[in-house]
Amino acid sequence: ENIIKDQTDYNIYVVTSSSLPYLYRKNIVYRDFNINEVSTSTITSSKKLLLKLDKNFELNQPAYSQSRQFMVFTVLYSNGFSSNTIKGVPFSMNGVYVYQYDNIKGKIKLLFTGKEFNDTKYPELKYRYFHPRGISSDNNYVFFYVANCFGCGPSYIGVIYDIKNDEFKNLDLICDFEWLNSSNYKYKECVLADKCNGEFCFKDANTLPWKYGKF
Repeated sequence: ENIIKDQTDYNIYVVTSSSLPYLYRKNIVYRDFNINEVSTSTITSSKKLLLKLDKNFELNQPAYSQSRQFMVFTVLYSNGFSSNTIKGVPFSMNGVYVYQYDNIKGKIKLLFTGKEFNDTKYPELKYRYFHPRGISSDNNYVFFYVANCFGCGPSYIGVIYDIKNDEFKNLDLICDFEWLNSSNYKYKECVLADKCNGEFCFKDANTLPWKYGKF
């Protein structure tokens, strides 16, 4: 067995455990966002090089398809969060790259980058960080929450990405989302509550009705 000890290795690897692929870099394991686990550990396993990178990037937990064949994750290439901003958002957000990994074929595919968005093509997605939060049952669509930065607090802006047609659907403020069959889904729109603790907040998502949609 290969004991992974790569304290200075900034590449991204795939480590398979119990037939599930996990992202791994510099002794940090990135598992499914559903179990909210990013752990620091030395893994006794084989590793496969996924992306060869330098140290200037950020990474978060991936989202998996129901079959666990596909994994979607986001890499943010940057030299740190610069004080130089456009409308309050770091220039570095242009460095967002979203990838899909096929666990059966062992292949990686670049889905889209932040550089594709401009004032005419999905302007609402400029300078956004994409948090993958679910893949449809037919593996053709990915749901993301998008935020202004990598380390921002909770994000409620939801978008769906059509992998085959390279198209986005903006769901706006979403408090909850679940895939149904194929391209069908259900979601809860955020509803503003009265001010609390001096700041605005949303009503409890458990009290809100489900709405239904299809890409």
